[in-house]
Amino acid sequence: MKFNAADWLYLLIIPVLVMPVIAAVSNARKKKLLAALLGKNADSPESVHLSAGARLWRRIILGSAIVLLIAAAARPSFYSRLLPFEPKGRDIMVLCDVSRSMNAADIAPSRLKHAQYILRQLSSAERGDRFGLVPFAGNAFLSCPLTSDPVTFNEYVDELSSDSIPVGGTNLEKALRVAEKAFAASEGNSRAVILLTDGEELQGNSSAMIAELKKKRLPLFIIGFGDPVNGSVIPKGGNESGFIRDRNGKMVTSKLNEKMLSKLAAATGGLYFRTSATDTGVRQLEDAINNLDRSARKNVKQQIPVEEFPKLLAAALVLIIIFLLISERKSAAVLFMCAAGAFCIGAAENSGETVKAAAKPAIVIPEDAAGLYNTARKLQLSGNPEYTGLYEKLLADPRISPELRAMAFHNLGAGIHHNCRKQFAQAQQQLQQQQLDRSLQLLAEAEQSAAGSEELYSRSAVGAAAIPEFGSNLTRLAHDRKRIEELKKKIEELKKQQQKAQNQTRQAQKQNKNTPQDRSQRQQQQNSIEQARKEAEKMQKQASELNQSQMADSAGKAAEEVKKAAAEKAANEDRKSQQHIENAMKELKKHDLGNQKKPQPGKDKKDSGKTPEKQPSPASGREMKKDKPPQSSEQLLELMGEDDKKLREAIKQRNRMRRSQVEKDW
Repeated sequence: MKFNAADWLYLLIIPVLVMPVIAAVSNARKKKLLAALLGKNADSPESVHLSAGARLWRRIILGSAIVLLIAAAARPSFYSRLLPFEPKGRDIMVLCDVSRSMNAADIAPSRLKHAQYILRQLSSAERGDRFGLVPFAGNAFLSCPLTSDPVTFNEYVDELSSDSIPVGGTNLEKALRVAEKAFAASEGNSRAVILLTDGEELQGNSSAMIAELKKKRLPLFIIGFGDPVNGSVIPKGGNESGFIRDRNGKMVTSKLNEKMLSKLAAATGGLYFRTSATDTGVRQLEDAINNLDRSARKNVKQQIPVEEFPKLLAAALVLIIIFLLISERKSAAVLFMCAAGAFCIGAAENSGETVKAAAKPAIVIPEDAAGLYNTARKLQLSGNPEYTGLYEKLLADPRISPELRAMAFHNLGAGIHHNCRKQFAQAQQQLQQQQLDRSLQLLAEAEQSAAGSEELYSRSAVGAAAIPEFGSNLTRLAHDRKRIEELKKKIEELKKQQQKAQNQTRQAQKQNKNTPQDRSQRQQQQNSIEQARKEAEKMQKQASELNQSQMADSAGKAAEEVKKAAAEKAANEDRKSQQHIENAMKELKKHDLGNQKKPQPGKDKKDSGKTPEKQPSPASGREMKKDKPPQSSEQLLELMGEDDKKLREAIKQRNRMRRSQVEKDW
C-alpha cells in the first residue's frame, strides 16, 4: 500500500495519543460530578443508568472514524493502472539567418524566401508544439516568443527581412544566447533549436554555446541553404539593383559552409539537412522533431495509482452514523446490539448476491475519442462482443484523427477476421465428422466474414503506418481466403464427381436393360459399364483425399459392383449384370450431396457457434463509401509495395506546384 499524501498521517497522533488522554480526563470529571450530586449512591447501579461498555465502544468507534478520515486524506493506493501517456508539446526555438547572403537566388526566389516557406510548412503540422523565432545577423533579438498558435508564428515569419537587422555578419553566439533566455518560459517535455542558415561568415564564440547546448541536452537541427561548390552572387537588396562587389570590383559569391554546419549539428546530437527546390527537407525535420520525445509514442503508458480514499470515507461515514445511534443508557445499548446482530445476519445471507453483482461492473463509456478507443480495445481483448458498438460510436464522430479512425477500422476487421478463422476451424471439424453439407455452410460463412474483414482492412490502409500489424494481418487474411477457397473447391469437385458417377452408372443401367441385337451394341454396353467403374473409382479417390471414409467406402463398393457387372456381361449373364449395376447405384446414393439444399451463410445460428462480429452500421460507414476498396487483399499488398515510387512522384509534382504558387505570392 502506498500513500500519495503521507504528510496527513502525522495527524494520527490525535486518535492515538490525544483522545485517550481526553477520555481519561472526562471520566475523572464525571465521577467527581456524580459524587457531588449523589454522594454515596454514585456507584449504585440503581441510581446510575449509564453503561460503561457502551461509552467505551462509542469512543472506540469515534476514534476509528477519525483514523479512517486521516487515512483517506493521505490518499492511499493499493495498486496502479497502466494508462496512455500524454506528454506536453515540445518547445522549439527557430534561429533564422537574415544576413544579406540569404538574399542569394540559387534557391528560387531566394534563400530567405525559401526559409520562410519551410517555417510555414513546419508550423502547420498539428502536433501541439510551441515555436519561437529569433532572427539574427550581426545581432539577434527575440521576434516571437514560444507560442502554440501557428497563425501568430507565421505572421512573424512573413516579416523576416535582411533589413530587419542593420548590423551585418552572422553572429550565431548571440542568437543562441537569445534562444537560451527564451527557453526560461519553456514547459514542454523536450526542447530543440532549429537553425536556418547558409553558414557564411559565422561570428562569435559559437563553440562555447555548443558546449552549453550539449550540457543542457538541447539538440541543434540545422538546415543549410545554398550551393557548397559553386556558390551564388548576392543582390544588393532594397531599391538598389545589381550585386554586391568587393573592393576590387569583383562580385561577391556566397557558398554553403556544409562541413562546418554538419560538425555543429553532430556536436549537439542533432541533425543537418541541406534544402533544395526539389527536396525541402521538411519531412526529415518533422521526423527528427517527432523523435525528440520517445514517450510521445502511442504504445507508451504510465502507471497511475488507483486511489482508494472513497472507500475509507464511506467506512468513516458508517462509523459516525453508528456512533450517533449508540446510546450510553443500558437498555438502549441492549436494543442496539440486538438490531446490529439482526443486520449482520441479513447481510451474511445477501453477501453472495452482493459479490456476484460486484463481479460484473457496468461498462463506463468515456466521452473523449482516445478513452472510447481504449475501452473498446480492452473489451475486444477480453472477448466482450460489445466492443463493436463502441467502435461504431467512435467512427461516427467526424472529429477523430485519421490515425485513430484507421486503427478502429483495423481492429473491427481483426475481430471479423478472428471469427472467420473460427468458422474455418469448425468447417474442418465438420469435415472430419463426415458432415460435408455443414462444412460447406460454414465455409460460405467464413468466406463472407473474410470479405467483410478485407473491406475494413482496406479502410485502415490510409493510416497503415500507425498500425504495425497491418501488413501481417493482411497477408494472413489472403492466406486464409486461399485455404477457404481450396477446401470449398475440393468439396464442390467431390460433389460434381459424385453426380457424374451417378449419371454414368444410371446410363449404364438404362443401356443394360435392352437386349443387344448385335455385337456392336454389346460392346457399347460394356464400354458404358467400364466408364461407370472409372467414375466410381475417381470418386473414391477424391473422397479419400478429403478423409471422407464413409463416402470412399461406398464409392469403392460401387466400383466393385460395376466390375462384377462387367464380368457378368462378358459371360452373357445380363440379369446378374443388371443386378450388380443397381447395387452400385444404391451405394452411390447413400451419401448423396446433389439433393441437399445449398448452404446459406448465417441461416443456422444454432450450430454456427457465436454469431459473426457485427460490422459498422451505416452511420459509421459514411466515410467508408468515399473510396472504393481494392477487390482483394493481394491487390492491397501490391499497392503497398508501390508506395515508395508513388510517394516520390507525388513529392516532385507537389514541389513544382509549390514553387509556382510561392512566386505568385511574392
